[in-house]
Amino acid sequence: FEARLKQDEALKAELELRRQMDAFPAAQSQDLAFLQTLKEQNAKHFGSGKATIRKINNRNRVIVLVTSVAAAIASFFLVTRILLPNPDLYEQYNPHQDISLSLRGEADILGRIETAFNDKNYQTAYTLSKQFLEGDTIDIRIQEILGRAALELDKDEEAEQIFKEISEGKSLYKDNGYWYLGLTYLKQDKKDLAKASLEKVSDEAGKIYRQAQEILTQLE
Repeated sequence: FEARLKQDEALKAELELRRQMDAFPAAQSQDLAFLQTLKEQNAKHFGSGKATIRKINNRNRVIVLVTSVAAAIASFFLVTRILLPNPDLYEQYNPHQDISLSLRGEADILGRIETAFNDKNYQTAYTLSKQFLEGDTIDIRIQEILGRAALELDKDEEAEQIFKEISEGKSLYKDNGYWYLGLTYLKQDKKDLAKASLEKVSDEAGKIYRQAQEILTQLE
């Protein structure tokens, strides 16, 4: 057969063709496997071009949206802080506390001042306090009540003057003077003056000292 194969070119060509046909399925399978592997690796490392672009665009939209929302919130709080901080602090810290004058002398007028103030009838409390302080009567406690009533009645400049006098004195109500003067400035949106006054409240003043420190922190 080997001798014949060497002499018969037609037989030799037929055998070569048959060998190539037998090898074709295996080669085709290898090629397909190679192409599938290439496709998988491409998808793994590079992904679909359209999908990648879509993901990038979506991520950019999210970033822009989050940045815009954050900027809007920051702007809102900045404007609120600049334009409306002090009236809010004034309302928050203005105590509207009741007063007690019952055990003091001249019970009639003092009792009426107490009742009027505690009933939030500030106009009556203001008028009676004025009457009590007329002449040579000096009573720092009633001066403070007069100032507080004036503040409630929006007589801010008068209240400011009263609390200045108390804070500049040497009585036990000195810290109260600084405290209420600071509140008066807050009500008028005088931030720097409010800070200057509240900073002078002594650390021995207890509750109003702690509240003054809270306000100063918020005014920073």
